[in-house]
Amino acid sequence: MALGDLRFTSQSLKAFDKARMLEAAAAAGLAVPETVYDHRSVSRFPVFYKDRREENRLHRNRGIAVNAAVLARLPDPDDLLFQEYIDSPGTYGVGFLARAGDMLTHFTHKETVSLPRTGGAGVIVQRVEDPRLIAAAAKLLHHLGFDGWGLIEFKFCPSRQDYVFMELNAKFWQSLEFALGNNPQFFRMLFGIDYPADKVEKMVFARRYLMQPWRDRLRHLPRLRGCRVVETEHLVR
Repeated sequence: MALGDLRFTSQSLKAFDKARMLEAAAAAGLAVPETVYDHRSVSRFPVFYKDRREENRLHRNRGIAVNAAVLARLPDPDDLLFQEYIDSPGTYGVGFLARAGDMLTHFTHKETVSLPRTGGAGVIVQRVEDPRLIAAAAKLLHHLGFDGWGLIEFKFCPSRQDYVFMELNAKFWQSLEFALGNNPQFFRMLFGIDYPADKVEKMVFARRYLMQPWRDRLRHLPRLRGCRVVETEHLVR
């Protein structure tokens, strides 16, 4: 599959296997979370769980289990992986375009509010600049020889004082509009369009904001200050 100057190869589809990507990230020298694949082997709580494979659906099976009883009630636990809970606010993302493992351009953001709370679609996102994020993403893409586009997600671990790789989503991500406006190279390389930069520090996706439980909507009201409001949903599926 080709789009503009880039091609997305079948090799890149391996990124949908989250276990495989964790192994690749570790081999590339990135920090990765402690992970087990059998819920009966989980010994420390709370623990974060999520699907082993990336699937294009709104409702993902992910969350935080505080004890073994919660794990026992999960549907299809054999389809999940279980990771150490990294207790820090937000998720960091490096959106990228790559060719043969070289990162051609990128945009980094912090997802300060997500739907659902434990991670998924960005509700409020803000620009961040940290060379460590970019370097980690570039190392992984080089190790994979990656062709195409996607978003690499990290959590900042206070105990490690480092960014921990969480997953590589080899697809157009939910907050892509934030990257398109801030970095014109995405438009140019993907669509051959020269589009002026529109520097936006923070963005809120209005529909997703309203989909939150009402208590969360109230709690996050102060975060809306300075946000560009976007009313579109699923700019790219």
